[in-house]
Amino acid sequence: MCDNASVHFSSAIRFDLLTVLSDFGIMIRFLPPYSPELSPVELVFSHLKRFLRGNRDLAQPLAEELQRALEEISSDIMTSFYMHCLLRPHSR
Repeated sequence: MCDNASVHFSSAIRFDLLTVLSDFGIMIRFLPPYSPELSPVELVFSHLKRFLRGNRDLAQPLAEELQRALEEISSDIMTSFYMHCLLRPHSR
């Protein structure tokens, strides 16, 4: 999944990128403009904020607490984030 950042549309790399990815069976899905609800990274950020709100140890440095929060995101959780975005109905 790609957002609408100009680097993803650059004619200088687009053809090469699509060719390499297709060689590995990977398809790119471009998100509609202004669609954070379709971006898995937004779900990661939400997960981190929720974790920190409920589990933050204020005696520890924020960087360590973020690391602890990131360690809570298993591959199953990450897969669920992607599936949520892929299966969510949206207009093109």
